[in-house]
Amino acid sequence: MTLAAGVVVMTAAATIASAPPASATSRASDAQQVGPLVTETSSFQGSARFSAPSASTAGATIAANRAATLDAARAAAVRWYLPAPGSVTTVRPLSAPGLCLTAGTREVENSSPVTLETCVAGSAAQQFKLAANTGSNNPIGTGLQSTFNDGFLGLYNTDSIMRLQSKTVADRIPTIDEFVGAFDAKVDRIDVPTRSADISGTGTPGAKVFVNGLRPVDVRADGSWSTRVADLSFGPNDVEVSQYEGTVETGLVTLRIDVVVNALTFESAFGADRDAEASATGSAHPGAEVKLFAADGKQVGVTAIADPRTGAWTTSIPAPNAGGNRVLTATQFIGGTRDTAHDLTRSQDYGASVHVSTPAEGSTHPGGPVDMSGTGEPGSAVEVHDLSTGGERLIGSAEVYATGRWSLTTDPVDRAEHLLEVVQRSKGANTTRAQVTINEGETGRLAPVRLVSPDTVTPGVENIFAGTGEPQATYEVLNTSGTPLVPGTSRVDSAGNWTFARAVDWRATEFSFVIRQTKDGVTETSDVFTIAANAGFDPVTVSTETVRPGEVNTFTGTGPTGARYEVLNASGTSIVPGMRTIDDNGQWSFDRAVSAGQLKFDFKLRITIDGTSYTSKLFSIAANTR
Repeated sequence: MTLAAGVVVMTAAATIASAPPASATSRASDAQQVGPLVTETSSFQGSARFSAPSASTAGATIAANRAATLDAARAAAVRWYLPAPGSVTTVRPLSAPGLCLTAGTREVENSSPVTLETCVAGSAAQQFKLAANTGSNNPIGTGLQSTFNDGFLGLYNTDSIMRLQSKTVADRIPTIDEFVGAFDAKVDRIDVPTRSADISGTGTPGAKVFVNGLRPVDVRADGSWSTRVADLSFGPNDVEVSQYEGTVETGLVTLRIDVVVNALTFESAFGADRDAEASATGSAHPGAEVKLFAADGKQVGVTAIADPRTGAWTTSIPAPNAGGNRVLTATQFIGGTRDTAHDLTRSQDYGASVHVSTPAEGSTHPGGPVDMSGTGEPGSAVEVHDLSTGGERLIGSAEVYATGRWSLTTDPVDRAEHLLEVVQRSKGANTTRAQVTINEGETGRLAPVRLVSPDTVTPGVENIFAGTGEPQATYEVLNTSGTPLVPGTSRVDSAGNWTFARAVDWRATEFSFVIRQTKDGVTETSDVFTIAANAGFDPVTVSTETVRPGEVNTFTGTGPTGARYEVLNASGTSIVPGMRTIDDNGQWSFDRAVSAGQLKFDFKLRITIDGTSYTSKLFSIAANTR
């Protein structure tokens, strides 16, 4: 930041430990003044009589910047902080307020070296005051005197650097009347609950004072000003206070306001009653709100209010319903603002959660009591609940042994699927749960029989029926009266599929059946399946009326258009090579020799159409014996 002439930069700190607030004074330079530093001596061997000391680096000498006239020196002068009348303070250049004028020796004969050094609090060599140079052979007035060696700042002979000189050759400061009181600020009072502070100071009458660049207040005619700083944070706050004369910044002070509250304490403990929640106790800033937070940042339990006189607080800690350590952070809120500086973290060990060792997940159970075992927190109560029916039926209980193990035998359950939940109730009202499923997927009944195909049956041919049922069950196909439609029993495969074939009468309009399946001593009969008959295929007919023995005869007839067919004898053996096709007019024919002496010729056709195969009735053609 570039500051205009007359700007003061300083730091003040104030601390109030707790309410009620008390005042805090500043380290600001209310005993200082600022202005253009010029010294005046007597001419020696024609040298210039005036100096305009300028700042240098730490450890360096101070250039005198000699000038022949006061006006020339004043034009070259830079601003310095000097002690106010009657005060003893450091002397610093405005452009480098961290460097202090430092006496080089303890005694002064004619002159002593002086340098700029890093300011050190309490350094005797860096302390100065204003004093009259009475007795000097130079112009008389007010000079700057070291309290360390009594030397006056000034010019020595023709030197180009500043020195500290004895009283007999002490210089005066002809510009001392041009120095003005330095701008300053101090902390008067800190109000912890509202996180605010009253500050005040001195400045140039009519100027405006800003806090962090905002909220201007006027410097009064007597040079005083005051204001309130709000929205402070708990802990150290660096507040920048600046003075402006018009648009020119002529003063800057950084105040450190430390808003300190009572430290928070926090302890947690489990009671003797395992069904009672753990407790949290401690002390806080009187009247503060104390809240507990879990690791995920969510508040645990209700807010406690610290006693307005003692600061004591207490609250209960709801259980996490999980095993292991839970980390809680206690924090206090004052006036709705969190005091993060005093957050405290504690760990609570709720012990082991409950686990089931036996039975294993998905185990098969034939029905009856279930032997169960597992691990948990010693001294905890364990209950087993059957959740399978949509409710919660208690079927067993036990206590966890000192070894951390438990075991019990439940009330009897059936062979259906059961979801068993083990509930452990332990210290701090902590409840943990573990579940195990037995007979997974089992209902206690056989899987229902379902029909997958066909959607309709074709009269006059053998139809294939398929569906699903209980895997590995045996089954019978019965009519609605319980009479078998398919001989014997079959078995549903391991995937739960069944199938059977059955011819449907060509006159039928529907086909009905049931399936009776048996497994593990359980027998169940399905609902009646009724399948409507479709229009069926065109019937196979024979046009040939007689055959001539001893010759090749041509046989003709009709059948389903587009169907493929084979010619078979009564035993089902093919008697005409290959497959043939019934033409678009529904006509079929084949040639076959008929042995001499035969009185008739028997054959049948095996028809295949739309993925369905069936065999016609046996046709018998009489021989023409004339």
